[in-house]
Amino acid sequence: MNQTERRAYYEERIKNLVNLPTLPIIATEIIRISREDRLSINQMLPIIEKDPPLAMKVLKFANSPYYGLTEKVQSLRHAIVIIGLTQLTELATAFTIIRAFESDDESLPWRQFWEHSSATGFMAQLIAEELGITTMENIYSIGLLHDIGKLILYRVDPRNYREAYLLSAKKQIAGFVAEEEIFGFNHAEAGYWISEQWDLPQSLRTGIQYHHSLDAIPDTHLNTLVAIINLADAFVNFRIARFGTRVMPLNAEQLEGWRVLSQHNPNKDWPDFDSFSERIREKSPVINEMVRLMQG
Repeated sequence: MNQTERRAYYEERIKNLVNLPTLPIIATEIIRISREDRLSINQMLPIIEKDPPLAMKVLKFANSPYYGLTEKVQSLRHAIVIIGLTQLTELATAFTIIRAFESDDESLPWRQFWEHSSATGFMAQLIAEELGITTMENIYSIGLLHDIGKLILYRVDPRNYREAYLLSAKKQIAGFVAEEEIFGFNHAEAGYWISEQWDLPQSLRTGIQYHHSLDAIPDTHLNTLVAIINLADAFVNFRIARFGTRVMPLNAEQLEGWRVLSQHNPNKDWPDFDSFSERIREKSPVINEMVRLMQG
């Protein structure tokens, strides 16, 4: 098969997967509510209560040393107050999605995959805050799901995905480049196909599809959002956790996300890259701790 035929073949297989988990209802609800800017304790409490394992996770999270409380948190409502609605949406979204897709398959380091995915969500938020960029979108969820196509490619063709994973390390090339050699397309496209199946908001679909190809984004108003995801991905690969890709140096001239953000925000207060990178480095331990709590 030529590249076009291979792409069409895999697209058809992905869209007709029968053993693929659907996006959890709870995660879908939370993404919708947070996108509509209607978060409140009274809205979130019944959602969390529907899922006992998630409720236990929330209580465990609130009682972790991270919050430094001297008295045990026993009620779910109190736990939500302690954690805060923003972090609660991140915890609930990540926990339900990771649980839906977790596998006993140890042929690839899937725990590292989820560490990278969750850390990218946190890093995207941190980058937006540091640069003073306000977005109405659920940027954590986009970061969490940006690489979901890797898991989809593995589900549809484990042998070829393992080959792409190993090829990246052998040739020291980016994971998505190795995937293109093997499949004729990469995980960003596969992730987009499945995000259509899940009927995710357009901002999530765009973030998933274009996080490695910012110049191809058709909806230019989403350029900044996807650039943040691209930059977060690079920082997490370099500082925190990576999965099946080489580590790129944090060089402003080579970071597509930084280039796009700089072009769209040409104001006098825009930081130089070195000082910005140092601030991110100083705050990275907080992301590490959040990821540990998510995975624990």
